[in-house]
Amino acid sequence: MAKIILLYDYLSEIGGVERVVATHAKWLKRAGHEVSLAFNYVDKEASNYGFFRGLDIKESCSLKFGSESFKMYSALFGFNKVKEYRPDLAICYSFPSVFISKNMKCKKYFYYLPMEFIYFPLKKRWEWANDGKRKMAFFGSLFLAPILKIMDKKWIKNKLVIANSEFTRREIKERYNADSVISYPPLNSIFKPQADYGRTLEKYGIKGKFILTAGRIVPDKKTDWLIEVFSKLDREIDFVIAGEIGENYKKRLEELAKQGGVLERLKLIGIVNQEELVKLYSASEIFVFASPKEAFGLVPIEAMACGCPVVAWNDNAGPNEYVIPGLNGYLAKPYDLNDFKGKAEELIKSNFKKKNKRKIVNSVKKFREEKQYKLFVESIENGN
Repeated sequence: MAKIILLYDYLSEIGGVERVVATHAKWLKRAGHEVSLAFNYVDKEASNYGFFRGLDIKESCSLKFGSESFKMYSALFGFNKVKEYRPDLAICYSFPSVFISKNMKCKKYFYYLPMEFIYFPLKKRWEWANDGKRKMAFFGSLFLAPILKIMDKKWIKNKLVIANSEFTRREIKERYNADSVISYPPLNSIFKPQADYGRTLEKYGIKGKFILTAGRIVPDKKTDWLIEVFSKLDREIDFVIAGEIGENYKKRLEELAKQGGVLERLKLIGIVNQEELVKLYSASEIFVFASPKEAFGLVPIEAMACGCPVVAWNDNAGPNEYVIPGLNGYLAKPYDLNDFKGKAEELIKSNFKKKNKRKIVNSVKKFREEKQYKLFVESIENGN
């Protein structure tokens, strides 16, 4: 049994990274290891979310006061407790967590989250900065990005690097000239077709057929593109958007829907729990996913596991690994909204979901949690 600590920047929201960190912690506990999670900042409400129940969560910033951003950056500048943890192994999930772990006397692995913001073009970097802490990182990167890139490449050397997709493995090779192993974000067993979804639809005022998107609703995920696509569809259907969204971006989406004449058919329902999400996937005609160059994208796989076909971009990124055109959805020409709209309409009009439900579900079996658990634990324990 090894003492293992998983390090990430903050726990203040429930996104893809947080879900992966929690899942890895549970897997390593299941394999018999002593596991803790350390974040520079911990929000109590987020730490009580279902994914994190039963896990040992630590706040690594040593200061007992201050905001999320204050604690996060204070930890980076030495106000942290990481030396006290004394693990046998540290798994880092970001560049800042690698930085914080540099003085820890233990073996270190890096779970690579692709396209770190310091490598983004300036415009994309600003779009990525969709909250206060990211804006601070953006302005710091204007001066420090060249230095941070050098440090990043130096610290990744001689570590086991874990990629979350084939796309990220290629990027790791190109950026660091390093090999990596793939550990896909796992598909939880809860995601399977459900027939009893009437109460969930009633709760959110969904009365007829609808298309769905879900996840973190932020500008860099391009939900605004989906509003434009939705406004061009030539049939009466609702568009349901599930996930946390800031007030400014919400107003922007509503204004776009108003301009397109579809505001009354747009439903921004906020965060839903896993059980409700399963029912929404099961009831939806199609799932639409517009995030460009997405490293992986777990929510489309969850949708397919519930029998819902997907439309995403054919941009040689994550969705290319699981969207099989004509079998479980379609891939549209990169960033061509008219082609995306055409693919969506084809799935809806052909009643694709009803005809191919079982095939759609079976197409994502390899991402199921049990299979990915074995691959991840073997990679950690064997160090290769």
